Amino acid sequence: MEFIKNRSIFLVLFLCVAGVLGAMYYEGVATERWGEMRSETLESFKAAVEEALPMTVDAWKANVDEDVIGIENEDVRRVAGAYGSLARRYRGSYENPDIHINITCGFSRNVGAHTPDVCFVGSGNEQLDSVEKLSVGYIVELPDPNDPEKMIPEDRIATFNTAVFRGWDQNGNSYDQRVFWGWKDAEEGWQAPRFPRMKWQPNEPICKMYVSLLETKDGDTMKVAEEFLKVFLPKVDPLLNGKYHGLKSALYADGNAEGESTSGEPLTSDGGADAVMGEAEDEVLTNAPVLEDGEDDSSLELGIPDGPLEPEKDAKQEKQEEEEDEFTL
Repeated sequence: MEFIKNRSIFLVLFLCVAGVLGAMYYEGVATERWGEMRSETLESFKAAVEEALPMTVDAWKANVDEDVIGIENEDVRRVAGAYGSLARRYRGSYENPDIHINITCGFSRNVGAHTPDVCFVGSGNEQLDSVEKLSVGYIVELPDPNDPEKMIPEDRIATFNTAVFRGWDQNGNSYDQRVFWGWKDAEEGWQAPRFPRMKWQPNEPICKMYVSLLETKDGDTMKVAEEFLKVFLPKVDPLLNGKYHGLKSALYADGNAEGESTSGEPLTSDGGADAVMGEAEDEVLTNAPVLEDGEDDSSLELGIPDGPLEPEKDAKQEKQEEEEDEFTL
């Protein structure tokens, strides 16, 4: 009887030690203590986010020179758990205000946290209203699993959290901006669960997106954002499917590095950056409004460029300026 009792104690001790060691191993893997984890889906997200998002979205146009790719500050990148990221300004017009997007991809345990209602307030911004929901219906075309060359339309409803935040620039001037945020995995569309890190497994790759625009007295930012997202999301969702393998493979079907098809005509793609970057670089956006005042530290995460932005100059204009300089000398 005593022998059986002693064996039971050893069994309990063994199970306890095994449980502790198992928990330590899982915690080390989950926090990448034993080395940085790799994921093909996450690699795909990074390539799509940093290389292939559309430069033109209906009335809004972006400039590749304004893009902020990745996070230069290593401490910020580590805390945010950002494996890949892109901050971009889409310039609109007086009827369509500028829209800023920031997309970050990483594991759920990291990018499922750090939401504006926590981080913005913690960095000194003031939240002016409670968090609401915005739902946007759209149609996205996805490859048929049985026939990859065939596209199947799918109805989706994207849901984002939204709230208005007040910040202050370096001169003490205030500005209000409405921010929308949500998450997406490789299978479904954009969602805004209350507890994102419980929705997905800790090591599951997901993307987090912020969409922000300045609040104005006469503008309806909810409506403007909805119009933007209805055009933007159908272009983005097919890229964030966990199977994107790089810009060239998407743009150049025949592998021609010069971007020409077998017929000699340039290839174009809504999802490819190079196909539309050339158009954006050749245009001078003279009617784009300039943001008033500056932005506070929270603009880092949203990718709001500081100060006014100069329009691009074409070759003719540069040559004319050089001749004027020579004449002056």
